[in-house]
Amino acid sequence: MAGGRYEMVVPRRRDALRTAGRHSARVKFLRRAIVIIATLTTAFVTIIALFDPFKHLPVSITVSSVKLNGTQVTTMDPKITGYRKDGRAYQVIATSGIQDILDTNVTDLVGVKAKITMADDSTARVTAGYGVHDSLHDTIKLRDHVHIMNANGYEFFMKSMSMDFKTSDIVTDEPATLLLNGAKFDSDRMSITDNGHKVTFEGSVKSVIDQDSTDTSVGALTSAEQ
Repeated sequence: MAGGRYEMVVPRRRDALRTAGRHSARVKFLRRAIVIIATLTTAFVTIIALFDPFKHLPVSITVSSVKLNGTQVTTMDPKITGYRKDGRAYQVIATSGIQDILDTNVTDLVGVKAKITMADDSTARVTAGYGVHDSLHDTIKLRDHVHIMNANGYEFFMKSMSMDFKTSDIVTDEPATLLLNGAKFDSDRMSITDNGHKVTFEGSVKSVIDQDSTDTSVGALTSAEQ
């Protein structure tokens, strides 16, 4: 066309080949990534099926939500209920629980609150900062401001303790305090057996008994070893 000027730039063949090569590499990378992700997903689902993190827990368990992080399963607001050997119920609730799918018997608990029905049908309420529940052996280990209160009028304060849900036996190897009907007992170690009817103090034992208290059951319910 007269008076006009038009230019056409033809890409070099080498640049075109380089661009095509980069595109082909991206396609290969994406294909490999999809295969790897699919393989990992299948493997994870298989692991969950084989190592079901909840299969060893009591039948009655509820949670508000579940989160997965690697091999760890975090449950929010878990509530575990079970029955002792004598058929009396117990309940453990927590703010959160963490379980590793490679060790499904053990659950780490945060913010523990428990209710245990005793042999006399009274209820013992237990609180602690942290706990470890073993569903295989039906035991729990508590630490951080462990507090036990019973409607019959006794309270225990411990740094840590281990409890067997089947027998209700409690053992602590750290200092513990018992408040009972106006009396206070401090000891280096303590155990509670016979459904709470027998308390054994060990180590250095100190006691303060309110003389105004007319209750005579303290001596019958407790014993001390030094």
